[in-house]
Amino acid sequence: MPPLETINKPLAREDFEKAALTLEGLIQGITSDDMINQKELDALNSWKKKHFFLIRNHPFDQLTSMIDSVLGCCILTAEEKENILAFCREFRSRGEYFDRVASELYRMNGFLRGILADEKLYRKEVESLRDWLLERPDLKGYYPYDPLLEHLEAFLSEACHDAECTEELYRYLTELSNFLTQ
Repeated sequence: MPPLETINKPLAREDFEKAALTLEGLIQGITSDDMINQKELDALNSWKKKHFFLIRNHPFDQLTSMIDSVLGCCILTAEEKENILAFCREFRSRGEYFDRVASELYRMNGFLRGILADEKLYRKEVESLRDWLLERPDLKGYYPYDPLLEHLEAFLSEACHDAECTEELYRYLTELSNFLTQ
């Protein structure tokens, strides 16, 4: 992959990094329940449309064929998922514009968007997000790590198994994602 120096504007390189981080999270979120449906594919297509000005430029143009393949077949194979995530990890390793915490927040927001895309919340998605957070203990103390983990743990506890609790967590995650997008 050619270096990002081939991109002329510094702001564009920052946008590339942010887009790669959110795409990585989005892919992790939409695949967290091992089911891909049309609304989740629509979320991937929305990401592509939002970042059209980036993905038509090198090196992001390589993503176009990967994403178009997923959208055309309406399936995200394990190989396609890994190829997209590998592309995103290439940007993560550079870390030119965002420190680890900011990078993880962009990734977290993508993850949230992915699990919320189908407008349903499944226990497996909540477990995946909780596990994702637990793999990042260095985020403890940074907002929204602690309250988010607390909400997820409460949901996964024995005390919360009804539709009202699921709806409450869904609203919280939606509000959090909207806040992180600002």
